[in-house]
Amino acid sequence: MDALVEFDVKKLVDLFVQGDTLSIRVFMAPVSISFDVQDRLFNEISALKTHCL
Repeated sequence: MDALVEFDVKKLVDLFVQGDTLSIRVFMAPVSISFDVQDRLFNEISALKTHCL
């Protein structure tokens, strides 16, 4: 299970690095969390990305 989670995290990071918003949304779509929480995750990760550069 850890390998699967690690793969998903790496894929999500790659999509954020590429700035591919649509693919990020499509990637997160099958996750069983509400859209408002997905939006919050997206915004928080985006903020981290800009602070870390």
